[in-house]
Formats: sequence, C-alpha cells, structure tokens
Amino acid sequence: MHNNKLMLSQDKIVSCKYFVLALSIHAIVAILRCIYVLFGPLSLHGDEAQYWAWSSHLSWSYYSKPPLIAFCNYITQSLFGHSELSVRINAILCGMLIGWVTYLFAYKVFHSQRKAFWASMLVFVMPFYFEISLIYSTDSILLLFWLLSSCFYWEAAETGKWWYWIALGLSIGIGSLGKYAMLFFIPILFVYLIIYDRKQLSNVALYISFLIGLAIFSPVIFWNINHQLVGLKHIGGLSGIDNMYHPLSWNLLNILNFVLGQVLIMSPLFVVFYYKIFIRRKRDRVSSYFVVPIIFIWVLFFFISIIKKHEANINWTMFVYTSLPLLLSSYIVDYRKERIAKILFGITISLLLIVMTVPMWTSPISKKILPLDIDPVKKLSTWKSASSKVDSIYNATADPQKTFIFTDDYMLTSELLFYLYPNKSIYFFNTGSRMCQYQLWKGIEQYNNKGYDAIFVECSSSGKDELPSPLQKNISGAFEHVDSCVKMNCYYRGEPSFNLYIYKLKGFKSIKPVSTGEY
Repeated sequence: MHNNKLMLSQDKIVSCKYFVLALSIHAIVAILRCIYVLFGPLSLHGDEAQYWAWSSHLSWSYYSKPPLIAFCNYITQSLFGHSELSVRINAILCGMLIGWVTYLFAYKVFHSQRKAFWASMLVFVMPFYFEISLIYSTDSILLLFWLLSSCFYWEAAETGKWWYWIALGLSIGIGSLGKYAMLFFIPILFVYLIIYDRKQLSNVALYISFLIGLAIFSPVIFWNINHQLVGLKHIGGLSGIDNMYHPLSWNLLNILNFVLGQVLIMSPLFVVFYYKIFIRRKRDRVSSYFVVPIIFIWVLFFFISIIKKHEANINWTMFVYTSLPLLLSSYIVDYRKERIAKILFGITISLLLIVMTVPMWTSPISKKILPLDIDPVKKLSTWKSASSKVDSIYNATADPQKTFIFTDDYMLTSELLFYLYPNKSIYFFNTGSRMCQYQLWKGIEQYNNKGYDAIFVECSSSGKDELPSPLQKNISGAFEHVDSCVKMNCYYRGEPSFNLYIYKLKGFKSIKPVSTGEY
C-alpha cells in the first residue's frame, strides 16, 4: 500500500515536471520572439500594417475580415504604445497559448504526459506555426480558437459537462470574429459525427453551442447586410467562383503548387511520418477526429485550385493542421521513433532559425543559395527607410497641413500609415484594382477643390533602374500641375528590391475613384 502511494506520488511529480517544462519553454520562446521583434530586421508585413490601420476605425466588421484583429491591435497599442511589438505581441501570445493548449489537449486525448510534451514541442517544427506566432494575421487568432474548439468539443463529448458545451460555443463565436474560416468547424464536425458518432446529433447541447457561436458572430452578419454583403463578395472573389474557366495547363499547375505548398507548411522532413500515420491509422474516434478536418479542407481547396485562376493560397488550409503535433506525438511514442524525431526536430528548428537571419545574407554565395525572387521575407524589409524618405519630402512641402499623401496600392498605404504615424492624411486611391477597406472610409475626394497639394507615392516591384511610367491621366488631370518626381531605390540584402516614385503634385481640383466591380 505504501509502495502504491509512493508510485502515485512519483507519477504526479513527473507529470508536473513535464507540464511546467512545456509551459516554461513556450514562455521563454515568447520572450525571445519579443526581443527579436524589438531588435530584428523585419518590418511589418503589409497585411499587419493594414489590420493595425483598422484599429483606428473600430467597427463591427471590415471589408475582408471580421473585427477581432482590429480590437486586439487597439488594446495592445493602448497598453504598449505605437510600435511593431505592440502589433506582433498579439501573434506571440497566440503562439504561446497554442503551445500550452496543445499540451493540455494531447494529455486529455492520450492520457500520456510524454505524448503531451512531445505534441507541445512539435508545434515548433511546423512552418505554419512559425509564421503565425511571429507575424500577426487573422490566422494567428484562427489557429488558436480552432484548437480550443477542438479541445472543448472533445471534452464535452467525453464528459457531457455543460461547461464544455458553453465553452465550445464561445470559442466558435470568438474564433469566427477573427476569421470567417472558423465557421468551417460546424460542417466539418457534422461530417465527423455522421460517420463516427451519430448519437451526438441528437444532443441538444451541441445545437445550443452552435447558437451561442452564431449569436457572437451575428454583428458581422448585420454589418455585411448594411454594406452590400462586401465580405461575402470578397470571399467569392478569392475562391475564384467569379472566373472559373481556365486552360487545363493552369489547373494542373495550380494543383501541383497547392500540394507542394501544403507539404511545405506541414514540415516536409516529417512527411514519411505523416504517410505512415495515414496508412496505419486506426479507424477509431481519436484518429478520425483529427484526420476528418484535414481531408475535408483538402478536398475543398483542391477543388478551388482547379476552378481558380491561381492556386488556393497555401495558408488557407493551415488551421486544420493544429492536430498534426498530436498525431505525430502519438506515432512517435507508440512506435518508438523518438530518436529519429529528435534529429528531424533539430534539423527543422535550425532551418527555421536560419530563415530569421535571411535579411543579413549579403554575400554572393548566399544570394545563389536563396535568390531574392524567392526570398520568403523580402516583403518584410526596408519599409522603415522608405517611409522615412516620404516623410522628409512631406515635411519639406510649403504647407504640410494643406498636403495629403496617397497611393494606388493598399499595402503601400498601410505601410505608410504605420511608419508615418501619427500622420493620418494618407489615403488609398483605386486606379483599377479590386476593392479594399480604405474605400469604405473617407478618401481624397474630401479635399476636392479646397486648394490642397498632394504627394503621390508609387511602387515598382522590379527594383531595376528604370524611369517612372507617366502618371495616369485621371491622377495628373486632377491637379494643376506635377511639380517634381523623386525616385528612391530600396535595397534588400545589398540588391535593388523595389523603387519608390514620389510625386509632388500642386493644386488638387477633384477626382473620382475607378470602380472595377472586383472584390
């Protein structure tokens, strides 16, 4: 009896050790990410800057995304001030919480501290996790709440406790305020229940959970109704349903790109493990619960890759991959693959860390190893210096108070808004591209015939030493005359990355935006 108590006590100590170790590692990594953001070379991505811009115009929803990301940015900027860290701290916190929840979820499912610890550590080797835990996007929110919803449903079905059903509804609702893709959780869960657990289909608590989620999401629905369903139109435009007929060669290339992209974000060094997990999968509730969402989303986006002019974006599927660390950990422990898994873990982590140093690769050899055209972090550099140049020209104008800045690229507008903060006289003007959020706010039309001057900023992504193309007639014709044009060569890794053309325009008269009807 005494020996049994001693063994139980030792088991609890070991369990506690694994748990504390996993939490501590993720907390330490979160601190290291904060340091990297503070002192590292990466500027905000255009999407990060755009979502930050939304936080100055809080609303129940936005053109392309629900509102949660803007509210999070508003809170963190209020707490930490205006900085890149105040934006990316959201991604870092989501990443840390994903690591913690993965541990708890794996333990609930497998009742094994070893498997739980492995699952929690394996999130670090997932390239998709590496991105969303540093670069703040709606995917950071989506992955966290998809994982939480998966965990809450599992516990609700296992225990029948009402608390878990309510938590499931809250998680689905809050997650759907982060990204529309969270709503896929409901049809995917129905598919799983129809095949593997039909008794839950008669459970009233399940439908109450969905109603809670829908109630939380309802402001987004009403906002879209009041704005001509622009969110729905945007999703339709992205999916390709408005332009479905393309040559067979495009379709085959799209499919190939989609499949290769999925292998890449799932951690390619573990692809043999994934294959063995699939062929050895038990037709039970546990493995099916994790595999069904992956199959469902693969089939859906495989089809989109066929009908779409361009392949489905590789990040569109990654929310269903939150279960991969759990599947891998179970396979690794059950089949005693820990030794080889540690080697693959070390290699993958090393490669991912090398990616973080890419902006410092300036030697000729490094440029051959990773050419600039395929550099994954090229879009995250040089925006600070580029914005600084625009700012100096703006401040040198005759009257900055009577001068506004505008661009024809919403990503460039977003970067300038962030890096020229608190200057809010920066606008997007649509010259023929698809719609964006900036068109739902006041634009440069508010300055019609009020005697304003302007600075128009145009970006050429080629980086070549080329002359600027003539200004579009509707822009040049909206001003009394074009005063001058300043060209700025922006360099990345010692090579020309892109050019900025900064036009000083005098005497703004009036202008009408170009509407393409594209969403």
